[in-house]
Amino acid sequence: MSPGTRKAAEDSRALSAGVLVLSLVGWLVFSLSCSPPFQPDARADSCVSARVDGSEDGGAAEPLVLSIAQIQGAAHRSRWVDRHVEVSGVVTAVATDGFYIEAAVPDSDVATSEGLFVVAPDEPRVQLRDRVTVVGPVAEARPGCRDCGPDDAAFDSLSVTEIATPNEVRVEASGATLPEPVVIGMASRRPPAFRIDGDTVGDVEDASSTSFDACADAIDFYESLEHMLVQVDDARAVGPTTGAGEIAVVGDAGRFATELTPRGGIIIRPNDSNPERLLVDDALVRGAPSAAPAPQVDVGARFVEPIVGVMGYALGSFRLFNTAPLTVEGPNDLRREELELGEPRVEELDVATFNVENLSAQDPEERLAALAKIVVRALKSPDVLVLQEVQDDSGAADDGVVTSEQTLTALARSIEVVGGPHYSFADVAPLDGEDGGQPGGNIRVAFLVSSDRGASLVLRGGATATTPNRVVAAGSTTHLLFSPGRIDPMNAAFANSRKPLACEISFRGRTLVVIANHFNSKGSDEPIYGRWQPPTFLSEATRQAQARVVADFVADLVAGEPGLPVLVAGDFNDSEFSRPLRTLESATLTNGISSLAASERYTYVFEGNSQALDHALLSSGAAQRGFEYDIVHLNAEFHDGVSDHDPTVIRLRFE
Repeated sequence: MSPGTRKAAEDSRALSAGVLVLSLVGWLVFSLSCSPPFQPDARADSCVSARVDGSEDGGAAEPLVLSIAQIQGAAHRSRWVDRHVEVSGVVTAVATDGFYIEAAVPDSDVATSEGLFVVAPDEPRVQLRDRVTVVGPVAEARPGCRDCGPDDAAFDSLSVTEIATPNEVRVEASGATLPEPVVIGMASRRPPAFRIDGDTVGDVEDASSTSFDACADAIDFYESLEHMLVQVDDARAVGPTTGAGEIAVVGDAGRFATELTPRGGIIIRPNDSNPERLLVDDALVRGAPSAAPAPQVDVGARFVEPIVGVMGYALGSFRLFNTAPLTVEGPNDLRREELELGEPRVEELDVATFNVENLSAQDPEERLAALAKIVVRALKSPDVLVLQEVQDDSGAADDGVVTSEQTLTALARSIEVVGGPHYSFADVAPLDGEDGGQPGGNIRVAFLVSSDRGASLVLRGGATATTPNRVVAAGSTTHLLFSPGRIDPMNAAFANSRKPLACEISFRGRTLVVIANHFNSKGSDEPIYGRWQPPTFLSEATRQAQARVVADFVADLVAGEPGLPVLVAGDFNDSEFSRPLRTLESATLTNGISSLAASERYTYVFEGNSQALDHALLSSGAAQRGFEYDIVHLNAEFHDGVSDHDPTVIRLRFE
């Protein structure tokens, strides 16, 4: 898709304008979003917005002698691309495919980075603290996208400035003093509070259409530190260690963070993707003889020493590549929660929604037992379980199997083994390869129901993967044609995505209709720190269409019987303030998460952003009787969670 056809992000993603406060005290002081309080240094006298210059014509026979700051410029793309230059600096880090250099003496412009990456995989002579002179062509490389086109995800990433395959590398001296790292935080350069980019519509690398504001715009702030040594003091983890060795942190113990959770994470909010958080990536020290692997930490972990590394960019986000192993203070003390609603009364029904992350009958017994313990001990054996990401019986094997009886039986038996009740289950198998997810896995939504407290599945009809469910409306006898049955499964909104499944649950002589959902993922969205600003969230249109189908089905149900209790639950892959969730609420549904404090509304952590993707919404016929709601935090904040989602329990009253 060309830049000209990319629409602006929705209003819920709109970015607010920053405020620039100038004061003349010997030199210009930063805007409040850039560095309060400000500690003077040699580069502190220009934090004003700069218009990006046009490209410089190349072709000179002799290399042009430039400083690193001149090569970088106040821009996302160097004006000297393809020009041969001669540049000097101190080696600050060595990677497997090259090395980083930084100017020994910086210029006076904070908008221009003092760091460069030199692509030199065959340059064994260069060592840390060498003072070098490099001759070679300036290049802009898009990480993961050397020769890719618009259809590749990496095409949406920013480029990084480098010297590509230098003609000459001269070591002028060894043992040079390393430049002082720039402290990202309250003591020096503070990131913008919420604004990613406030002045671009289109390509931030297009010099003719963008301004560069390293104070107010986070995308420019981090660009102005590209390839430089940076430091984060008193860092706290706001995300668990990932399998790739990444840890999201905030500095200064989160004192300048906009909204921390009670457990030490940071909440995503409307128009605020938390640019104060930073990904720490151990790519530079991983595998080194003297380096330890990234520590396995959970949200809230404290780091003993300041984190120092090179500011880089990869996979659509800025990241700090630490140059020394990280040390965590003390053992992990983050508690895994249990349901806090107490024992249900006889007239109360507990329904849990839980993404079990590719549950399969092929899973090790240890994982099945761990999931079972969550159900029994943490969730207190809810009456109804609404599951997402249930795989077919052969798991990820792409062999045409679509049934899940063995998978659901394995989980149900594991629950009984750890002391839980017997659960009956129901689902509708998808067509092979039609519902997305892990190839071969055929994930779907499913129901588990325990009869210990009087709940039971209502089974009606024999719906198939393509059979559309519908409402049979007749006042107090309003019911589903199929139970369970898929809602509009052939609708284009659900192509290559899970289909919602409606089922009736009987409890205390009343019928509750539960609609299980697993909406389309965000995999096709442009990155927040990508070249297109504001980013287009392409997947939201699909979720919006899916929400419309479900909302219309709910409307048909309550039109038949206004007081009918309906629960719409599952993994919606979107926040409570998104358009798809607002669309569901337009069907007179109440989102149970609204009963919680804003700082507690999260079920998932992505790159350090705590956010709610899993929801349970009630029709007026259910909400008016009263309900309680609890998100049980035991997976998403932990590096060893059994799933990547936290389960949610909603307690309904049937008096």
